[in-house]
Amino acid sequence: MDQVIPGLYLSSKNEALNHEKLIAAGVQAVVTCCTYFEIPVSMQHSQLSYHRVDVEDISCEPINEYFDGALDFIELSLQKNQPTLVHCKSGVSRSATIILAFLVAKKGMSLHDAFQALQKARPKICPNLGFMEQLCEFEESVTGKPATVCMLKYIDWFQADTEVRLAGPPDLSPF
Repeated sequence: MDQVIPGLYLSSKNEALNHEKLIAAGVQAVVTCCTYFEIPVSMQHSQLSYHRVDVEDISCEPINEYFDGALDFIELSLQKNQPTLVHCKSGVSRSATIILAFLVAKKGMSLHDAFQALQKARPKICPNLGFMEQLCEFEESVTGKPATVCMLKYIDWFQADTEVRLAGPPDLSPF
């Protein structure tokens, strides 16, 4: 479980299902970025509040349709001083996408800066290409300015060897 900003964490499904560890860490709210098939409601803990982003990790999935609800849930939880965990199966694509959208919309960060910060906190993040394209469109709609991530640079980074992706935050700026 990796801390992104104070009170906001990113993890995989395995870490998220360790309820005792979550409660011991003070986590009170969970955003589950998995389908009901992957994590049924019966696997939720009664002491935690949940929000579901019901998407698969497939580029054509409309994850942006879940941004408003997920971001409001995270923001409200943090305002109530409820540490919040965002997770998906591996803690790499879906959950990273939701946190990046949160950092852009609710913390006023550029997508480029949010990606750099999130990759420092959790080096293995790697939103799929469709999700990154949706994030670029989302940033443009939030800021009214061009996206701060160049998709061509992102595609090169996305297709690079794992060692390259883990080496540190890439320069994805279009400039």
